[in-house]
Amino acid sequence: MSKSEISGLPPFFSKEEGTEAGHETVQDFYLSWILRCADVKYKEQNPIYEYARKTVFLLIHGVNNDNGFVFNKEIGTDDHVTNVKTRRQWKNIDLIAEIDTIENSEPKKYVLNIEDKWYAPISVNQLINYDKIVKDFYANKGFDIRNLVVFCDEDGGYDDSVQIQRCIDNNYQWLCIGDIQVETKMRGADKTGNLMFDEFWFS
Repeated sequence: MSKSEISGLPPFFSKEEGTEAGHETVQDFYLSWILRCADVKYKEQNPIYEYARKTVFLLIHGVNNDNGFVFNKEIGTDDHVTNVKTRRQWKNIDLIAEIDTIENSEPKKYVLNIEDKWYAPISVNQLINYDKIVKDFYANKGFDIRNLVVFCDEDGGYDDSVQIQRCIDNNYQWLCIGDIQVETKMRGADKTGNLMFDEFWFS
């Protein structure tokens, strides 16, 4: 039960069946925020910084398998993020994140091309168009591109074979917020004490 329910109020992030009701926008904001919290300049802000660092590397190095969306490489304790720049609704793409990292002492550059889904399905040409926009814009700029669809939960299209096939056909990985919670060890952990963070990630 969330703190808002304990206080007699409904949870802020209610999942209203069949309606988006602005939730995708809220999910955009929270994903943008957790990515920006991964910058090494926030390393004293634990446990949020460590959750954020793991989230960034999960989105960069995650793969789909029978267990969901999981890490496909071990992240070193010294691997870190040196810069994050996010843009929301750039050319109608929900979230773009340009991320600089140091991994195994080597600098790397990535672009996360993120499409958030709350209960609205992926339209026929949506991923094709967004993939092309990102590839054209970032051509020859030294970034590795990661295409991702992030569903709100297991019920929001995550198991819809048509939507998943559209991800596969267009070179997008897919995951839900629950995959992030599991892989970063948020699931089952104590809340951070930051009410804004906890309302989304722990409610």
